Formats: sequence, structure tokens, C-alpha cells
Amino acid sequence: FLGGVLKGKGEKFIEAQEKHGINASFLIGIANLESGNGMSDYARHRNNIAGMRGQNGYMYFDSVDECIDKMAENLKARYIDQGLTTISQINKTSYI
Repeated sequence: FLGGVLKGKGEKFIEAQEKHGINASFLIGIANLESGNGMSDYARHRNNIAGMRGQNGYMYFDSVDECIDKMAENLKARYIDQGLTTISQINKTSYI
């Protein structure tokens, strides 16, 4: 069911889950929403499947795999480790 640049990336989401402790289905849900199922301009031209922003706007990644890992890392550090563990809590303070 993964499309666009997300196609074939299921294993990478599972690797991110194992590395960072963030459920792969949750990561996929965010990526699908933020990237229009892998078809958005940011997903296709910046490898940014998570709508992640930095100081200079939307971030560029060398690969979709890199973005998957960074998304999981950020969710862990900025939300889960801060005690924000529900979707509604995460959505209210979105830093991704």
C-alpha cells in the first residue's frame, strides 16, 4: 500500500522502529499523511516524507531512508522522551 517514494520502504520503517522504539505503523501513517502517499513535491524532490522543517524551512535529505530514520529519531527525542505518548499530545506540539 505504500506508493511513490515510499514504495518498497517497509523494511526501513521496521528498522527505524527497532532502532528508535517508534511503532512502524505510526511512522508509516505520518509519512503517508505528510507526503501524500509518497507523491508530494517535497517527498519526490527533497526526500522529505515527514514534512520536517529546520531553521531554513523544509529540510532536504540525501535519501528517503535517511528521512525515515530522522523522523523516528525526532519523535523519540522530542515527544516520547518528554512524556508525550499519544497522537493528540504529539499533534498539539508538533516539531516534525
